[in-house]
Amino acid sequence: MKILEWAGCTFGLLGTLIAALNADWLFWTFVVWLFSNMCWIAAGLLRKQRALVIQMLGFSIAGVIGLVNHFPREEVDCFLKRDLPDWMQSSDCLSPGDQLKYWGGQSK
Repeated sequence: MKILEWAGCTFGLLGTLIAALNADWLFWTFVVWLFSNMCWIAAGLLRKQRALVIQMLGFSIAGVIGLVNHFPREEVDCFLKRDLPDWMQSSDCLSPGDQLKYWGGQSK
């Protein structure tokens, strides 16, 4: 049980740190917070702490809404693939200059 509480605490703080340091990683902030919430929900269920479970369910729902509203599917796909080599990315994920290179044109 303690491991769930410490995991929830650690991942909650990590998500906050990611949000504070780098807006480009906002997608991962939501993911880390959702993992933290799941740990707290499990700990709350084991300890029969309904208020904690309800609060974390609310935070989780808000996190999923945030992911859906702020990260359209195409953006998430591109974000997850952005460190892949060009040949593994679709041209939709490339910047305009990189798209020209991808299709054989010259960027200015």
